[in-house]
Amino acid sequence: MIEDALVEMGGMVQSKTRNVIRATFKSKRIGFVDDVVLVIDTNRSQIGVRSSSRLGYYDFEVNRKRVEHLRLLLSRL
Repeated sequence: MIEDALVEMGGMVQSKTRNVIRATFKSKRIGFVDDVVLVIDTNRSQIGVRSSSRLGYYDFEVNRKRVEHLRLLLSRL
């Protein structure tokens, strides 16, 4: 379910454990790779999300927009 949302957004799931999902996203123009880590806390019904660029200091808010889009997709489930 979460993995499907990540793939729908253009990501690739790299690994998955019971509580952690790691995915990567590659930019269309230059091919920069961004990492996304989701930590699932079933006891509190929460998902912690971290989306970060591997290179550079500024990403033109791509990671923030990615997390907001993921939140929107997951809220529809």
